[in-house]
Amino acid sequence: MSILLMALVAMVFLGVIGGAVALTVALVRSSRSQSRSAAVLHPGHTPTAPPGWALGHDPEVRLYRRMQHAMAPLYSVAITDGAFLDSRVRLELAVAQVGSQLMACSAADRSYAGAILPAIDAWITRLETVIPRILTGAPTAPTEVDELVTALPGVPLRGHET
Repeated sequence: MSILLMALVAMVFLGVIGGAVALTVALVRSSRSQSRSAAVLHPGHTPTAPPGWALGHDPEVRLYRRMQHAMAPLYSVAITDGAFLDSRVRLELAVAQVGSQLMACSAADRSYAGAILPAIDAWITRLETVIPRILTGAPTAPTEVDELVTALPGVPLRGHET
């Protein structure tokens, strides 16, 4: 009887250990998947953001995530209007360019990055106001997209800051 009881306890113990290992593997896979999806600015965009940006709190990382969240509503609607699609594609290209600038800023020293981050922040704020206007079909939305795309913040060259 005691051998049977010991075998039962051993099986329960092994089951608990196996369950813990399976849970750990599932959590690691989920974390990696979330990390990869956090690097994507918009569907179809090849992620170029470093994997550490998924959970980072640096100013560049927060701005990158704001752009992701701003662009998300453009993919949750089934609008096939040509003007809408054109605006979305133009914004995707602009957002990819600003994302590249943010990655360049994160690799630069803080004083250099500090010169461009306020301009990028202001640009993202404008992006956040233009996207709802596109989705509601505001008649001025195409003009606002034009203005936003042509007002992309530029990364100043060293020694040429204004």
